[in-house]
Amino acid sequence: MCWGATAPIFMSVSADLYKGKIYGLIYGLIEGGISVAGALGAWVAGSIFDRSQSYQAAFMLVIIVFLLSICIVWIAALRKYRSA
Repeated sequence: MCWGATAPIFMSVSADLYKGKIYGLIYGLIEGGISVAGALGAWVAGSIFDRSQSYQAAFMLVIIVFLLSICIVWIAALRKYRSA
């Protein structure tokens, strides 16, 4: 249910920021990155749990990565709209 709610966000943000002939390539790279990060994220969370017997550190890492991604998209959007 969560992926269904967030999947359109990736498409709309990338379409807003990167229009043009290579949009398909850019979106493909984004989806590939999401797939790799999803696989690595599950492994890292499992590794953290194995070492600490708690998911608290894994959840903190997820929150940090989410905040970092928000900042990166915000910076990219500001750069795009300032140049336009």
